[in-house]
Amino acid sequence: MSIRSENQVWADLKGFIQQALKSFGIEGWQVRQLQQPLKLTTLEPTIFMARLRSPRIGWQYTKNAYVKNELIHTEKYKQEMRFQISALKKRKPVDINEATVSDVLNLLVSWFMSADGLAAIRAKGYNTYRISQLEEPFFIDDSDTYERDPYFELSLILNQSYSGVIPGTDKITVKTKGV
Repeated sequence: MSIRSENQVWADLKGFIQQALKSFGIEGWQVRQLQQPLKLTTLEPTIFMARLRSPRIGWQYTKNAYVKNELIHTEKYKQEMRFQISALKKRKPVDINEATVSDVLNLLVSWFMSADGLAAIRAKGYNTYRISQLEEPFFIDDSDTYERDPYFELSLILNQSYSGVIPGTDKITVKTKGV
């Protein structure tokens, strides 16, 4: 069976983000998964991953194949995994050399669209479907400071499949006639 669990998808996405940060030499950022029972404190710069939805795409494909005296039944389907990637970090306008959350997320978008990013994504069995532009809404934090809460959406396509032996088919004898 090669159905990737939700936790495996989260781990893969976190790995992609960490690989992207490393490729640009960005350090000191934590990567957190939203939609989990956790306490959120953003004392450190943080990138958040939130799954928006994961619908199936198209029809499910079915195939039977005779392998080593057994009939194997396989079901395959494509699934779109949509995520929202956002980040929070306290802004320090006086430090012009420090990367802002917008800077970091723009680099992530660039990495996901780069040859290195696409190769890493494909190596894990995904395909990139779409990446949105960076949205940058503002909010006022607890200290009455304007802050940004930028995000982008990322859609990955995953081929899912599962197989199993059809019971009772181990007694089949294949006979080839003609040729």
